[in-house]
Amino acid sequence: MCFGTLENARAYYYRYAARTGFVVKIRTTGWETRNDQRVVVNQALHCNRDGYRTSRVKAPKRRKTVVSTNCKTRCYLALDKITGQWRISRIEVSHSHPLNPKLSGMFSANRQLNLHVKDLIQQNDQAGIRPNQSLQMRSALETTLPHTRHRWCIWHILNKIPNKLVGYRRFNQLNTCMKRIVFEFKSKDSFEGDWHDFIEEYDLYNSRWLKDMFDDRHMWVPVFFKDEFWAGMRSTQRSENMHSVFDKYLNSKSSLLQFFRQYQNCVIDKEQKELECDAADLRGIIPCVSSSPIEKQFQREYTNSMFRDV
Repeated sequence: MCFGTLENARAYYYRYAARTGFVVKIRTTGWETRNDQRVVVNQALHCNRDGYRTSRVKAPKRRKTVVSTNCKTRCYLALDKITGQWRISRIEVSHSHPLNPKLSGMFSANRQLNLHVKDLIQQNDQAGIRPNQSLQMRSALETTLPHTRHRWCIWHILNKIPNKLVGYRRFNQLNTCMKRIVFEFKSKDSFEGDWHDFIEEYDLYNSRWLKDMFDDRHMWVPVFFKDEFWAGMRSTQRSENMHSVFDKYLNSKSSLLQFFRQYQNCVIDKEQKELECDAADLRGIIPCVSSSPIEKQFQREYTNSMFRDV
């Protein structure tokens, strides 16, 4: 197979590597002087996981992955002096590591963006909402799911405290006291009594937000849900992670239709990140401490993150 230029020959092999699931690097380049000019006459393309590198850091203490696995896959390109065309003079396929063509697009060397896509990325704004106790959502849920129990996210409510109460004296103390009253409950009556004492002690009678929160206490205070089945979940569990996930997709003005569309985008992004993590595991390995075949099997089957903990 012949090519008009070195770039075309190299691009052909790069495309093959991308479809197969590995990354290519230029290992050596041969030069000759012709008519007082230095010209390239041959080039060796290796898998980027060739060679073997030692480290001063002992394997049990090593946290970084090792990319080199002494892979022997390579391709040799040569310039035909008669025709002036480039050809593949020799190729060796002997990978010492697993290949996954589906993850090939996750390798930085195989990622290419045209000018249109780059311009689109720069111009598009990321949408994001933070779920809150919106009356529209409450009304919609009561209409479409009349037999379900709707509750507000307590994490989101408590996260508003700095904005709602920061101007009051002894803010740090009242912030801690309010959270203690909300979570350290014994009964509905004890909560209501402690809440009134809290309002009186910190002179919060003028806070309309606290008054509204107390009026709707059956929607967010945990003591009002303790007799209902929630599959072992509290509104404080996992909420911070979930809110941080949706923050960049949604905002308080997003409609219910936008929520479902952005939820799909969120799922797609999470799948993309999982693919990137799988690709990172494919690019390098954590070396074994011993020569045990069991440890070698763990290294092969586990992710790098899990293998560190074995």
